[in-house]
Amino acid sequence: MKRRFSTIILKFLISLTLLTVIFFKLDWSKAAELFRFSDPAWWAVALLTTFGAVVISAYKWQLILKSQRVRITVSRLTSSYLIGLFLNNFLPTSMGGDVFRAYDVARISGETPKAIASVIAERVLAMATLAVSAIAGLLFGYGLTGRFAWMVVFFCFGCGLLVWASLDIRWVGYLTRRISFIDTDKIRWKVEEARSALQAPVRDRQTLVSVLLLSVVFQAVVVAVHLAVFKALGIDVDLLLLMIFVPIVSAAAMLPISINGIGVHQGTSILLYGAVGISVTQATAQSLGFLFIVMLASLPGSLLLILRKSYKERPIS
Repeated sequence: MKRRFSTIILKFLISLTLLTVIFFKLDWSKAAELFRFSDPAWWAVALLTTFGAVVISAYKWQLILKSQRVRITVSRLTSSYLIGLFLNNFLPTSMGGDVFRAYDVARISGETPKAIASVIAERVLAMATLAVSAIAGLLFGYGLTGRFAWMVVFFCFGCGLLVWASLDIRWVGYLTRRISFIDTDKIRWKVEEARSALQAPVRDRQTLVSVLLLSVVFQAVVVAVHLAVFKALGIDVDLLLLMIFVPIVSAAAMLPISINGIGVHQGTSILLYGAVGISVTQATAQSLGFLFIVMLASLPGSLLLILRKSYKERPIS
């Protein structure tokens, strides 16, 4: 418990330090002007598009669960997604809501390993499409984006390594066999069970193609949300640059080194967008605007969580 508390404090300090450095570099009057004269119509587009991304993710998650012979409705998975998105606002990492999603599906289906594996598989396949999006932005606009080729290569290598480590987890068994006091037979059985559940959507070619296509659509929608926020603030940015930058910013924000990616998301945005002439104030305003939209979209999750709790605690007559 002490170690976990220390980790949370460290993440909080990292987020606070990054935000402090960033805010000292901001032109506060310019930032206030950006939000004061922003376009409400584009904010509405960003919010509605975010809800669309949630529904796409829920449908993609359902396909993965079906490949594992677990059947849950899209509406229930959408509800779980929104609650997880809401809980992310209060948890130490941007993936904290995934824990709730896995728990929720495990509670409904009684298939805990498959529930956990479905969330991991969905994240991993999404990571693969982040790399595809970055490559597409590089290829289709090489004249504009070619100077970021090294960044895309490095990012894609990291994504590929993560995909391999997640889908082929035999390395866990190799590692545990080196530790004498661990029951290696039990670990080996658990590893094989998890590996089978993780690879179920990969072995099913139809599911794999469908999930990857939906992941590409999802990533395009996320890029559209960022573009809408830029438009709302009156900032011009090239779509091809967003195809490269958004995946990298999203991946950086998922690193478990800050509170819900706060500070890391803004810092990465400043570094990347600054390279194409967008000021610190503009990049920070866009990043905070995107965070605001996601938090706003997560609010229905709080209501769903309250309704679920009240339903469970209702006395049976």
